[in-house]
Amino acid sequence: VPVTNIGSNAVSITDANAIILGASSVGTGSLNINGVGITQTGGITQAPGADLANINGGAGVIDVTSTNNLTGGLSLTNSGVANDMALTNSGDTTLQTISSGGTVTLISDEAILDGNGDTNNITAVSLVTTSVDGFGRGDAIETVLDASFNFTDTGTLGVQLINSSNGILKISGTTANGDITILQSGVDGTLTLGDTSTADDVVSGGGEINLTADKITSAGGNVNSGNGLITLNVNSPKVDIDLGK
Repeated sequence: VPVTNIGSNAVSITDANAIILGASSVGTGSLNINGVGITQTGGITQAPGADLANINGGAGVIDVTSTNNLTGGLSLTNSGVANDMALTNSGDTTLQTISSGGTVTLISDEAILDGNGDTNNITAVSLVTTSVDGFGRGDAIETVLDASFNFTDTGTLGVQLINSSNGILKISGTTANGDITILQSGVDGTLTLGDTSTADDVVSGGGEINLTADKITSAGGNVNSGNGLITLNVNSPKVDIDLGK
């Protein structure tokens, strides 16, 4: 289904079944896509300064990984632990509300930004991100992640995340030279470096690394900031930091 529209007119597509999007170009109006599973064979281009893009995949996957240029805020929703969500975008990627029953993968060739202030941005089992100009640049991305966060940022503007789920969040990833700031704020929240199968590290090529939780442990991963400062904070009254030898 290719879509073409200009001006400030809203665009809405709804189907009771799966939707396969073709190459599409729309104006500055809102974009609403609703189906049971949403994929694409061509990218979506919004005009600069567009309104919200709202993509609802129902009980199906969302896989919109063609060359998209979505310039407005993004809200994506699907359900079911087997139904992952993946988005590739050119330019800054501004998050409103994302909710998935599975793993969310976000790739941006610029920054991934918080678009709704202190309101939660992402609810999912796991989150995988790739960015160039920062993840949560200047305003941390708020999440409720039940399992893991893996990040790659190839610029100098770093990674900022606040996760409010309870229990363990496994973290791993790299920045080229940006600071890494991760807060696990849930009850009995634990940050675990890597996992027993991959032993992934948290690495900055020279920026500071700041990790805060009730407990900080390692499942084989390490913290490496090059020549940058490393700060590990445990929330009072918790006192556990266990990184092994």
